[in-house]
Amino acid sequence: MGLMKNLLTLLAVRNRDDVKARPWDGVKLIHADDIQHWERFPRCQEADGITYLEYRLGVKRLTKLQRSVRGLLRAQERLQAIDSDEIITYRTEWLTVPRSLFRSTVRVPLPYEVLPGTRVEGGTIVDGALEARAGWRRQGVQVTYTGPSKVVHAEEIVRLAAELASADEEKLRILQEVNTSRFAHPVLFISHRWELPDDPDPTGGQLDRLKELRDCFLIYDYSSFPQLPRTPAEEVEFHQILRSMDKLIRNVVILDGPGYLTRGWCVYEYLVASLNKTTVCDEVHHPDFVALRDWASTPSPFVLSFRDSFESQQQNAISTQLLTCVNKILPIYRVAEFQTEHDHRAVTGLLINHLKNTLPRKKKHVPYLGEWESTAWTDEEIAAAFYGNMDIPRLDQLATARFRTEVPDTVAAAAGHRYRINAPDLLTHLNPVTPIIHHILGSKEP
Repeated sequence: MGLMKNLLTLLAVRNRDDVKARPWDGVKLIHADDIQHWERFPRCQEADGITYLEYRLGVKRLTKLQRSVRGLLRAQERLQAIDSDEIITYRTEWLTVPRSLFRSTVRVPLPYEVLPGTRVEGGTIVDGALEARAGWRRQGVQVTYTGPSKVVHAEEIVRLAAELASADEEKLRILQEVNTSRFAHPVLFISHRWELPDDPDPTGGQLDRLKELRDCFLIYDYSSFPQLPRTPAEEVEFHQILRSMDKLIRNVVILDGPGYLTRGWCVYEYLVASLNKTTVCDEVHHPDFVALRDWASTPSPFVLSFRDSFESQQQNAISTQLLTCVNKILPIYRVAEFQTEHDHRAVTGLLINHLKNTLPRKKKHVPYLGEWESTAWTDEEIAAAFYGNMDIPRLDQLATARFRTEVPDTVAAAAGHRYRINAPDLLTHLNPVTPIIHHILGSKEP
């Protein structure tokens, strides 16, 4: 019945102009709250979860609801940020102390009234004035006004609370639905090793660690992909999902376990997650995969003109580092095990295609013109990497700094980090001076 419901829903979506069907729409999602009482992962066909299609529809509806109460959401977010006991600085002043022939204590009036419940630091404050020792030399004192955020922003808090309280009943109902909707939660892909051929987690150890997750949906293959024995319709759906794996490997949790890097699917998932820059937790923390993730996250220098010699050479440096990391990782993949030769061929094909689409283009200097041309990688060049080392062309390059992704190495830390993915600051990236700074920093790296 569940599969029939999914198929009917899929047909309904295909008839809608605003939602396009995806090959992975049948993937079943498990919410982190629902696994808290589980003792083991259920088989997909017995798991009680929503499909990826239902999740996408829910996200679309939630987005519409959020737009309808955008102002209330902004007020609510601001109120949550400022209504706290956190001590903040709300004003800083530089006061000039009058000169005196003799060293004596003088009083310098404070230019601003101190808010009740806050304090001024930088000297002795008496009755709204700064007491300081004066001398024949001109001197100044910096004073800092600090206090609890809810005291400093008391007037704004009252105004925001009144704005929320004055909303009509329908708006408040929508706001409540938006605040409690699970469709605001991200989908995490769990990359893990199957401990037995027919049971990925016989002892429940993986499940216990994943119970640290909160406010998210999970893709855990045993509970998310149709398992054997499969009906003909489930078999078709299963192979559609496998062909779309690189689209599913987002917000990835790399779950460590004995022999994780000896399994072909695990190495593939780890490699794609690193290239996609979408790892939210990395318990394995293998240095070559970490380096690959960092270099993949290192932004290409921003080009301001067509004569981009400096930037192109830095791009070549990033490309060379990426390819060097891939060359170190591919031997791990080549000896990794697959349950079937069909899986081996399928994963290798997915990996070749993903590398071709992900690796940065080669930049080559055009003599006399002072310009640089870009060349894409071919299928033959990428495929050769699986039968030896990928040929890294000699490219003109300048050193550049590697971006450090600093991914949490425990599930609990990832949940505390709210599954955020570190990324380079956009404004820094657009700064024309940044490539020069990165070149200096990169030259100092080992």
